[in-house]
Amino acid sequence: MKNILIKLASILTVTCFAGITTAHATQVVLLDFDSGTDGAIVYLGAMRDQIEALMEGHYADFDVSMTQTPPGGSFSTVTFNSGVAGGLAEQIDFRNVDANDTAVVNIDGLGLVSDADIVSASAIVGSHELGHLQGMRHGDSFGPIGLGRSSTGTPAAGAYDPAYPGPATADETTDHIMASPDSVGSTIADITTPSWFSERSAIKLSNNEQGTLQNHSAPATFLFPDELVVPNTIVSGDNAGELFAVKAFTAAGNISAGGESDLFVFDGLAGERYSIEVISQAIDQRVTEFDTLLIALDANPPNDPLNYYGVDSFNDDEFETTDSILIDLVIPADGSYALLVRETFAVAEPSTGGYELFGYTL
Repeated sequence: MKNILIKLASILTVTCFAGITTAHATQVVLLDFDSGTDGAIVYLGAMRDQIEALMEGHYADFDVSMTQTPPGGSFSTVTFNSGVAGGLAEQIDFRNVDANDTAVVNIDGLGLVSDADIVSASAIVGSHELGHLQGMRHGDSFGPIGLGRSSTGTPAAGAYDPAYPGPATADETTDHIMASPDSVGSTIADITTPSWFSERSAIKLSNNEQGTLQNHSAPATFLFPDELVVPNTIVSGDNAGELFAVKAFTAAGNISAGGESDLFVFDGLAGERYSIEVISQAIDQRVTEFDTLLIALDANPPNDPLNYYGVDSFNDDEFETTDSILIDLVIPADGSYALLVRETFAVAEPSTGGYELFGYTL
């Protein structure tokens, strides 16, 4: 850590603005009720229409269009009665770069009997797997923002490396579409009752449509946040009915040699809570993945790590991948702050590859 701080102090005198790119188109989604052969659920015409209507409702505030008829052009496909019990997405496509990916849903074997439960579960699991194709992770179900990880006790603090030091009081987590039993402790009953997207999910979906991508350039990149217009998708909870003010930044970089570090600088305001992710393994279909490390520091000498619930603000692994995350990092005062991305300290051989950086505050 000491060598990193020395390097940081030597290059923070100059920051560079990198090129910005943006692209967005309506995401068309085919709901395929006919091709799957792994499950035995009989989806009658009325049930199909009800599932489509529920999924359209989940995504109503975003530029996502559902159809049961194979469309022309680019589209993602969600196939029902396919795959192992539950669901599976082809990828976690942060920023929804690939408009032609696939997911499967198979609720056969979950013990659901009534048509109403089958419709509800199919729609929620369908929207969940489509959410992965839109770039969302299970941890995006944590809510409300500011209360840390799920109050169910899953995942455990020790599932992160180092152990997550913050609160575990996010008691609305299992209400949210991106929750799942293994990841955040939701139950089968949660997919037979109404669910909605969390604040974190709504931010990612809005970033897909409005966000700009900055490319890292040496010696450091100053991050210019987008002020996102984020709809409030919370049906019932602490933030229901509130207006959201969101700032978010997205950047791409590449570590090309062992020991190399990329530096980003941004301005923060006292009391803001930033969640920051370094995404590499999750987007391995478009970058060479590597085991990342994220450190947040004061941009002013002596460049100390920020206080992260009583410990230094750095993370090696989030709870499901070797990607890195800081959840609801509190900005201590108005000023400039630095994010340092590098390979993990844990590898014996140099690890190199590409990544994307995403940070937001609500």
